[in-house]
Amino acid sequence: MQYLSNAEREIVVTYLSERFGLSPHVFKDFVLLSSGRKVWAARQLAALAIEEISLTVETAGLPLLRWRSGREMKLTTAGARVFGCHATRNCVYVSHREMLSLLQGNSIEVDAQAAADGYVILYGDYGIIGVSHKKGPQVMNMLPRARQLT
Repeated sequence: MQYLSNAEREIVVTYLSERFGLSPHVFKDFVLLSSGRKVWAARQLAALAIEEISLTVETAGLPLLRWRSGREMKLTTAGARVFGCHATRNCVYVSHREMLSLLQGNSIEVDAQAAADGYVILYGDYGIIGVSHKKGPQVMNMLPRARQLT
């Protein structure tokens, strides 16, 4: 696990800002680390403690996003649940009925104008549900299997 360089951090924060409207200020108290295809967000204080006692760690903090094919990034469900409340773009409201359909492993249809095509944060009356991919009116079910009812 290693710290993201300033350039890599800028790429990640810019993506989250442009795609979801997350202010870069939201991440000011966090260090971003990488391990394979994953980017983790950890409080600066926790990262300093790890350095102080010279621990070798495999994971630290919250899995924030994954690098998908090529340079595409996907916000994780955990990342959406922590930081999604600050999102101002590409958030799709999901009704109780639609949420049950997603939890059963199905895709859903929404208003095509609800958000731009690409990754969207799904939320409902109970808060952030997760992240899925929207193309036109179709929202693919990308919720982790462990969170589904199937």
